[in-house]
Amino acid sequence: MKIIKPNVELIVNDGNSMEFIERIGRTCYKSTDKITEGSAKTFVQRLIKRQHYAMLEHEVINVKINSYDLYENCVDFIRQNSNTGNGNSYINTGYYDKIDKSSYIISGNVRAFCNLVCKRIAENYYETIDSLVTLNDALCFKIVNKYPEFFNDEIVKMVNSFMEQQVDNNMFNLLSNDFEILSREEFINMANANNDAFNHTLFQHLTHTILFTCDRGVSHELVRHRPCSFAQESTRYCNYSMDKYDNNITVIEPFFFVDNPKLYDSWLQACLASEKAYLDLIENGASAQQARSVLPNSLKTEIIVTTTEKEWQHIIDLRYHGTTGAPHPQMHEVMKMAYPILVSESNGRIK
Repeated sequence: MKIIKPNVELIVNDGNSMEFIERIGRTCYKSTDKITEGSAKTFVQRLIKRQHYAMLEHEVINVKINSYDLYENCVDFIRQNSNTGNGNSYINTGYYDKIDKSSYIISGNVRAFCNLVCKRIAENYYETIDSLVTLNDALCFKIVNKYPEFFNDEIVKMVNSFMEQQVDNNMFNLLSNDFEILSREEFINMANANNDAFNHTLFQHLTHTILFTCDRGVSHELVRHRPCSFAQESTRYCNYSMDKYDNNITVIEPFFFVDNPKLYDSWLQACLASEKAYLDLIENGASAQQARSVLPNSLKTEIIVTTTEKEWQHIIDLRYHGTTGAPHPQMHEVMKMAYPILVSESNGRIK
């Protein structure tokens, strides 16, 4: 059995959507060693084919809209086409932020936008140049055109064919020009160029991704937060009796037992007993997903969390500052590590 201390790491989004999603998705299967040049596209396409869309939530689309009226139209469209009818909490439309004299931002994760686009296109098959094209259609086309890798070939082909027919259609071109899909870097640069008064825009829309190496008890608390996106090491697919895990489990050392030998030994013996039971079950034919039932709360896990600065502030307030009561000691331990990273990455917007 391995005993380690918890850790926190920033996962940097350098602008390559596919590689970013692959890095996060492979955490679930502990297969980051299989990342090679060109492997990202195949990995992401396999996720989509299997309808494992949760990993797409970690990448964000930022849409710049050139007038308030158009922004309001888009907000109505998003709310009307959500599954609940009350809006999509993973697309930020709760209020708008005017980032210059005539521009507004809507942002959301790739999965949320893909669901929105696919629903719209499925309901409106665009066959001819005379097909009714609205502002909402122009937005959907723009997203497909920017991120074709996240849609099936039929949708990409249909959108490309229709857009080719619209070259001389002034109305369609005007509608298309009302939107701009911004990269993460473009969004940050644009907001920063408009001086510190627009830090609120970044606070509402900009996301950061943190990898926590912690025990299962801490991860159970993290996943209670919304709206966040998660990717976690899977005890269903990770078989700790295999050579790649050195044929043993890994646990997180609880710092509050370290200075008390009696308590520490009780904890240690319990973990060793759990490991033995787990390995015995595997040896006698149980699958990893069956044998995991005896694993301890101290089991080490890796969980990646992506969310906006606004939600990170809420998490920090509860889990580090303790605004609603003292956080669990081990939660406070990892948040103490995450806090300076998030303050730095947010340029002080997270307090």
